[in-house]
Amino acid sequence: KFINFCLTFYLQTIFTIIFIAGLLPPAFMFPFTFKLGAEKGRFAYYIGFILLFALLGSLQSVIKNLPLGLAHFPFRSYYILILLFIGLLLYMISWILSIKFYQNREF
Repeated sequence: KFINFCLTFYLQTIFTIIFIAGLLPPAFMFPFTFKLGAEKGRFAYYIGFILLFALLGSLQSVIKNLPLGLAHFPFRSYYILILLFIGLLLYMISWILSIKFYQNREF
């Protein structure tokens, strides 16, 4: 029973992270595209992701230098729900911004 519970929990966690990762690229891409146009929006999107990964890379080196207790905090099930909520919230904000940018656009 315990092994089945752990496997189910890890699968739910992995699928939730994949779902969030699938929501984030369009959430960042659409507002840029509707505000700046296709070419400039794509360029801004790429620059944004380069900066994001640079930030994550620098944070990884900072986390490695933390004391062991802070770097390896216990993972609780509500953390994944918070991540899911944040991902959905970002997507909703992106959707609203995209609609406003598209409505204000001149053709």
